[in-house]
This record gives sequence, structure tokens and C-alpha cells, in this order.
Amino acid sequence: MGDNLKTVIKLNNKFIMDFLSIVEGDDPIFIRNCEKIIQDRILYWNPKELFIISINTTFAKASIEYNAADPREFAFSSAGDKLTVTRYHPNIYEPSSTVFLRSYRGYEQKADASYIKKRKREEYRSYENSYGPKECYYEPIDDGLIIYYSQNTLSREEATIMFFQRFEAQYDGILVTLSKDNNWNVSDAHGISMSEMQEIINNI
Repeated sequence: MGDNLKTVIKLNNKFIMDFLSIVEGDDPIFIRNCEKIIQDRILYWNPKELFIISINTTFAKASIEYNAADPREFAFSSAGDKLTVTRYHPNIYEPSSTVFLRSYRGYEQKADASYIKKRKREEYRSYENSYGPKECYYEPIDDGLIIYYSQNTLSREEATIMFFQRFEAQYDGILVTLSKDNNWNVSDAHGISMSEMQEIINNI
């Protein structure tokens, strides 16, 4: 994985590379519009730590209402070199996460093992397992953004992008729904206006 790590360059308050990659099952139009919204929110919040997670589901309004202000949403764990960011069960939703850290050039992607090593220099708790590697639980990050976006959009009629942001114990949450029958434009939004999200798609 190390050879495939990328740096998303920021120049004149714009990113000149994409955070997302199209994989099997993705609708390219959805990924293009999703990328525009994601870049806009990253520029707005400018998080120190960034986690982008593709997940095989969609989300409803209740997800941000109950979870956005929950510190556990930002408290991760690891076992060996495997990082667990999402609280959603991996055997059900099959999430795939990517870690980026802010740098003077933009955002640098980090391998899970590298990020785990960084977190182990901070405060954490560890537990021994008889059935696998020792598990480590970390304190919540205090300047971060977690982004979830739907996988397998070629076979979906709707897909969602969900943002959980935390800065110095202040929380924010946004949920945006895009619809295939509307050429993957905005069909619903919570935590932000639909018109603002659609304007991002139209203008970038």
C-alpha cells in the first residue's frame, strides 16, 4: 500500500487532485459530484486529521442527529496494523477507510500502520485477546473530520455523503443525499441547505 499513498495538493485554496478513486461498482457521475462536495467541506473545516470511508449502505437523518455530537464517533481502535475508524459493523457494511493528515502541501495519505504508530505516542488503553492481536483504544481526536460515502452506486437509486466534524469539543454533522434519477444531484440535505450543496456541484 505504501507505494500507492498520495498527497492531495492544495494550491490557491483549491485542491488540484482528487481524494476519491473510482472502483468497481461506483457510478462515475456520483463520484464526481461527491468529490466536489467533499473538497468544499474539507476546505471549509480544514481538519488536522481526515478520514474518508466508503461504506456499503446509505444513511438517514437520524444518523447525524444521534452520532454527530458523540465523542465515540472520533475514538478509534486498532488491532495489530488494522485501524478501525467506523463504529458501523464491518461485516455488515464492509467499510473501506483512507487516512489523511494535513500538511503544508495539502493532505498526505497515511498507511494504517503509520497512523497507528502516531496514535500510540499519545494516550491509549490496550487489551489482550486470546483470539488475536492486542487491541488498542485511543482518546477521541480533537481536530478531525470523518466522511462516509456510499459504495456500489451503479446499483443504487440514492446515495449519501455524511460528515462528522470535531474541533476542540465542538461538533458538527451534515448529511447529503444524491439521486440517480436526478443525474446524481442533491435531493435532500440535513445540517446544511440543499441549495448550498447543489451550488457546489454546479459551480466547481
